[in-house]
Formats: sequence, C-alpha cells, structure tokens
Amino acid sequence: FDMGLLGYGTIFKVSSSGTFTKLRDLTFSDGINPKGNLIQGNDGNFYGMCSGGGSGFGSIFKISNTGSFSKIKDLEERDGSHPTGNLFLANDGNFYGMCPLGGNNTYGSIFKISAQGSFIKIREFLESQGSSPRGSLLLGNDGNIYGQTFLGGTHSVGTIFKKTQTGIY
Repeated sequence: FDMGLLGYGTIFKVSSSGTFTKLRDLTFSDGINPKGNLIQGNDGNFYGMCSGGGSGFGSIFKISNTGSFSKIKDLEERDGSHPTGNLFLANDGNFYGMCPLGGNNTYGSIFKISAQGSFIKIREFLESQGSSPRGSLLLGNDGNIYGQTFLGGTHSVGTIFKKTQTGIY
C-alpha cells in the first residue's frame, strides 16, 4: 500500500522484473488507511482491511490481480472497528481478523468473514482478559488462534491469548 492520489491508500502490484502497476486508489467509500498486508484467498483474489472509511469504522475488501475491487464488509462499531493487522485464511475457508476497538464492550473483537461477506463476531474482549488487540492473529499448527492485546489483563499491560476457531477459550 501507499498513500495514493487522495491520501487514502493505493493497492498496487510489482512484477518480479520490477514493473509497477497501480490497481486502485482507495476512496473514503472503499475504506481508507490500510494498515495490514493483503492475503490471497482460495479464489485467487486478494483480501485486506482498511482502518477507516467505509461507514467510518473501517472495511474489508477483495481485489483481483487485474484491479477488480469489491468491498465485502463495512464495519460497524458493534462489529469491532479500525482494524490494523492482517487477515488470515483458515482451513475452514473463512478469513479471521481482529479489531482493536469497538464491539459491545468497546475493547475490540475477533471475527471471521467469508469471501462472500458473511460476517460473524466470534469474540469480544473484556478488560480483565486483555483489551485493544494489536498486530495480527496467527493460526497455530494446533488449529488454535493466537494473538496479543495491548492493554488489560491481570496487570493492565496486555495479554497473550489462544482461542479455538469457534471463539471459546
């Protein structure tokens, strides 16, 4: 990503020989300020998240290697908001990600989303268990999801957590 023509971000590709091709300058409606990396889905499209824009709380999108763009979800505050990490593609075919803010408790959330946009919030953070998750989720070899929070927990300085894909500790 780069800041793009409007300052909202640009999606591009670079060939192995160094040829640069701009695929899309993002608009506020698309989602703005992408913070993580793109990940390739089973369908060959690339998926990413924007930390702002869309409905104001960020968005999740897909783009083809030729620049065909689709927003698959406008995040709402109750979903979790302002994602900053990467999605990952799990064995169940869904993408998983997290938001450092929002959710009903306002401390962030973990979600899964299909390539078609079916969205399920699978966990909301509580301050006592860790809040304001940072970075990206990781799928471990054991099938569990791992991550970290910036705040909360026993000493209010963050936690490291492990979850199943269904959202149960």
